[in-house]
Amino acid sequence: MIVELLLGLFGLTVSCIFLFSLLFYLYLGYTSKKWIKINTNIFSIEINDEAEYSAKANDVIEYFKYYVNVKYEYIIKDKKYKSSNIGYFVNFKFDNKENAKKLVDKLIISSNDNIQIYVHPHFNNFSVILPGIYSSTMFKVLLTMSIFGILFFVFFLLR
Repeated sequence: MIVELLLGLFGLTVSCIFLFSLLFYLYLGYTSKKWIKINTNIFSIEINDEAEYSAKANDVIEYFKYYVNVKYEYIIKDKKYKSSNIGYFVNFKFDNKENAKKLVDKLIISSNDNIQIYVHPHFNNFSVILPGIYSSTMFKVLLTMSIFGILFFVFFLLR
């Protein structure tokens, strides 16, 4: 009985951690539309590729996903900050390089590599290029782990 209770409490603890993380990122994504808008320069922007593999009928298929890596700096009250955050819950992986290039073109607002970012009014180290909430793999993992932890807790309490 003690083992089941400890396992149930472990599941509840894990669930609470994932649920708190999920709610925190949802809060940041939701409120980011109201943050301070700043135009700043891009430190670096590049399109990287990443090999992924899929197994089908005794055959392994290699294919590439393309993602945008942006680094930017901004200054608030004479303090310099660096970030690479495009958005909360953003997982921009593209099947082809042209779509990744379209995102790069969307991010840059002028020919001199300026971008508009949104900075949290009280915690200036939180910044984002695309405000709002976007569904992604991270969102799904946090939600799934939260639900799994609660089910784990309930399962061991009912035993």
